[in-house]
Amino acid sequence: MDKKERVKTEPLNSRSQCILKAQQAKVKYPEEMMLKAESIGLTRALVRNRVRKGWTFEAACTTPKVSLEESLRRARANSPLREQVNGEYRMDCKRSLWIGGGR
Repeated sequence: MDKKERVKTEPLNSRSQCILKAQQAKVKYPEEMMLKAESIGLTRALVRNRVRKGWTFEAACTTPKVSLEESLRRARANSPLREQVNGEYRMDCKRSLWIGGGR
């Protein structure tokens, strides 16, 4: 029986069959690496998201989380709209763009 005939004659998958198929298709990460990630404060969801974004599995498990303060510091340092004056970041109004009403 070819594929088209099967599609016409076989019933659709039930919900339980779909769930079972999805569970079998799940990516299994090495438990040892996941435990290492959890020991440095990473959640399984964070590791999974990093891998989905293209990180290597090892890098996703061993790179510590960046704190909010560090993330903001990096963003400010790399922003084209800011310049550092006397150790403080200040808005460079000459290069900033005002979009929308008000100005």
